[in-house]
Amino acid sequence: MTRRISRRRLLQACGMIVPAALAGPFLLGARPADAQQKATKQQVQYQETPKKGQDCEKCLQFTPPDGCKLVGGKINPKGWCLLFALKPK
Repeated sequence: MTRRISRRRLLQACGMIVPAALAGPFLLGARPADAQQKATKQQVQYQETPKKGQDCEKCLQFTPPDGCKLVGGKINPKGWCLLFALKPK
C-alpha cells in the first residue's frame, strides 16, 4: 500500500528539517573547520626550474607574487611541482 503525501505537507516537513540540520553543528558546539595545512615542497617534489613547459606562473594554484594555495613557503614563478594544473584560458 502506497501512502500519498501532498506537496504542501512535503514542503512543510522539509522546511522544518533543513534549518535543524544546518544548525546541528552549532548546537553541538562544533568549531569552524581549521585551515588546512599546505604540503611541503619535498612532498610535491617542488623544483626551482620549469618542467616540460610547465611552471608555477601558469598554474591554477599559483598566487602572485610568490605563493601557492597548496604548497607552503615562497614559490618561484618559474618553478614546478607535481600539483601543477594549467590555468584555464
